Amino acid sequence: MVLEFLIQYWYGYGFLDFRNVLDMWRSAGLFDVVLPFILIFAIVFAVLEKSRILGQNKAVHAIISLVLGFFAVSIPWFNNFFAVLFSNAALGFSILLVVVLFLGFFITENQQVWWKWVGGIFAVGVFFWVLSRSLQQAQLTESIYFWFSHNPAIGSALLYGLVIIIILAAVIFAPTWTRSGEKYELTKAR
Repeated sequence: MVLEFLIQYWYGYGFLDFRNVLDMWRSAGLFDVVLPFILIFAIVFAVLEKSRILGQNKAVHAIISLVLGFFAVSIPWFNNFFAVLFSNAALGFSILLVVVLFLGFFITENQQVWWKWVGGIFAVGVFFWVLSRSLQQAQLTESIYFWFSHNPAIGSALLYGLVIIIILAAVIFAPTWTRSGEKYELTKAR
């Protein structure tokens, strides 16, 4: 009799059904609050640890990461954007995985360098596709357009920033000429 009661209790109300467990977690705020907080905390903490902008004190990095994580989950549109972004990012990663698998099947070792560039360009394209799709689904494109159209300094600042980044990349990755004896030789990029 006790066994029948337990079976009816667990199975009758669906407590062992995985979808009910996910619904229970969703209603408890796991997907809306806890997971975005953990993700933002981890990303900010990793960036602060690697860049060492604020020194090497892990406690300071943890406190700043906690504060930014709490700020991020307290903004409703930010949570909505991240929910849309990560669902689209999963779609983008699956597309990239299929492309990488197909490239791995048909590429020889002599063609690998060329196809790494093609794969990288395709990955950048998928990144912008995921970002634009996420902004559109989160209904943020109109506000971004309004912000850029009413602040002309933003567009010029972005253009100047892009030019500076391109110049820095050209200087960093350009091959250099070194003098060895009587002739100049072209050395690889740093």
